[in-house]
Amino acid sequence: MATTTNFGWTTPDNTGYVKDGALAIRTLGNAIDTSLVDLKGGTTDQVLKKASGTDMDFVWGTVSSTPRIAQVVTSTTTSSTSATGGAGYVDVSGLSVTITPTLSSSQILIVSSFVILGSGTTYQSGQVQLIRGATSLSATVAGTYYPGGASTNFANYMPFSIQYVDSPATTSATTYKMQINNVFSTTNWQANPSAASIQISALEILV
Repeated sequence: MATTTNFGWTTPDNTGYVKDGALAIRTLGNAIDTSLVDLKGGTTDQVLKKASGTDMDFVWGTVSSTPRIAQVVTSTTTSSTSATGGAGYVDVSGLSVTITPTLSSSQILIVSSFVILGSGTTYQSGQVQLIRGATSLSATVAGTYYPGGASTNFANYMPFSIQYVDSPATTSATTYKMQINNVFSTTNWQANPSAASIQISALEILV
């Protein structure tokens, strides 16, 4: 009787007569069942791991309790974004990243930094926020006030950075974005005014 190349399961010869066909089928089925037995079982958020160097020797278990990075997704842009006063939040062009978590228990670390330019005659005030989908995760007020009044124009460059840990509780594709909001209609509020290379990164942490 012939055997399979990888696992040595017994099969009929190509040109041979099959005697006791039901027994041959059952013998092959039992061999496959035995080889794949370690794949049976497991539960939500468990992973299949090698138990030894032996072929098909697996065990179901949980991810290591030591947090570690499973994947990193990064978006890079050189775009500038201006926000119209009083118009509400607008996406910072190019600062959007989509990540698909491996496990629903994973945490996602969002990291980004860029410069904001505020310019005008008095107040330069606006907001910056990180959103997941349509949900605001972190919002910050930034800006300055110069008492010189309308007789003088002022410009202020403000570095902005964020490190935020989120728990989306999903294994579906999840999108994170940075947004800015210009509070005053008489001022300019701009992200990445010099069109530098800026990034947003999403890091999946297995916990």
